[in-house]
Amino acid sequence: MGKHQEDHFHYKSWLVIVGLTVIALRTNAQTRLSLDQALALARENNQWNKIAYQEQLVSIADYNDSRNAILPQITMGAFYQRFSKVTLFSDGLWDSRSITRIPGPNSAGTSVEASMNLYTGGRQKTQIQEQKQRSDLAALNLLEQESSISLQVCVQYFELVNSIEQQKLVGEQLARAETRLNNIRVLYKNTRVTRNDVLRSEVVLANVQLLAEKVMNDRRIIANRLKLLLNKKDEEDIVPTDSARIALPITMPPSADQYGSAGSSFLVRKAMIAEEISQTRLTLVRSNYRPTLALFGAYNLSYPNNLFFPPVDQAYSVGFVGLRVQYQLSSLYHNKYKESAATVRIQIAKQAEQNVADNVTDQITALYIKYQESLTRIAVAKRTIEQTEDNYRIVSTRYYNQLALLIDLLDADNLFQESKYSLVRAQVDALNYYHQLRFAQGTL
Repeated sequence: MGKHQEDHFHYKSWLVIVGLTVIALRTNAQTRLSLDQALALARENNQWNKIAYQEQLVSIADYNDSRNAILPQITMGAFYQRFSKVTLFSDGLWDSRSITRIPGPNSAGTSVEASMNLYTGGRQKTQIQEQKQRSDLAALNLLEQESSISLQVCVQYFELVNSIEQQKLVGEQLARAETRLNNIRVLYKNTRVTRNDVLRSEVVLANVQLLAEKVMNDRRIIANRLKLLLNKKDEEDIVPTDSARIALPITMPPSADQYGSAGSSFLVRKAMIAEEISQTRLTLVRSNYRPTLALFGAYNLSYPNNLFFPPVDQAYSVGFVGLRVQYQLSSLYHNKYKESAATVRIQIAKQAEQNVADNVTDQITALYIKYQESLTRIAVAKRTIEQTEDNYRIVSTRYYNQLALLIDLLDADNLFQESKYSLVRAQVDALNYYHQLRFAQGTL
């Protein structure tokens, strides 16, 4: 190979190494976050969390408004009128004359009216109860939204950790490929290996360089996703301080009190509230069968006095109180199908709740199995790294002593690298499954 090609490979390797070094140096000046800090920022700053919080405030306002409905309805008003002269007609419309309205052209008044429901067949109480349930549902939606964002933060956080670990591993692989290529070139000059070994080593180095560039780009993409979740729009990159080697809980059986329980799941709790709302709607429909009782009253100050005939040119005031009883006879036939529909909706809500609980239980069981599998993979990967490292060292020694082929050395290097990748991936997967389990249980 010519000197130009050698310089080209050295230049590309130098660029990749410099790129990795620059990222490492920039890391020291960037935002360093632990997982707990990232979760706290997401709960406080994430836009979707803010929207869910505003929706909860709306539901609280609706609930308070339904409670205010039991307070008396009070109306106050006033009026003034001035009448024109009264035109009187005789003999059809041919003979007419005008007179002043008795006792005068002016008329005015003011009044205060009030009414209060004493009994509505339980309708108002039921409406308040329904708004309370909807407020509870909005609060649960907020918790679910925050938990969902927290899960996304956990996933992106540890994917970023995985990307950083991959950068380190690729940097080590790049260094090995550089050293191996230099050694093989020396062997080639001494005619101890063929040119095919040199070319194959150059191809391997080029592939590692491309992989290093891909990993750098992946890290930038993942960091931007995490920044979006945290609503951080500055140019600083996020550097996780927690690693993929965080201590995980010891394996435990999926008992009813642990991973096997779906009762605290957000989906199950929402389905339960939906069933309660259906029950409340049935109670509301049945309240239409009952009468209503209301207290009402008014006080008026008017001019002129129209209580007598002819009207008297004087102001007067009068007030009254009373009870009003009403019963909708039409409810006997209007409510028939409404009640039937409400009863069916309750059955549907119960079936939906059971289906949701079964699905959540299945999801929790599946996640628990995958979590256990990841823990096993971690243990296996740790043992595999030791074995593949020893294998790579042995095959490397055999190759440079002309006792093994280059393909054997490259396979050994790939196995060694893959075992380290597998350990990091298994650790990240275990962390992701653990947090998915917590989300499925409604405890994240």
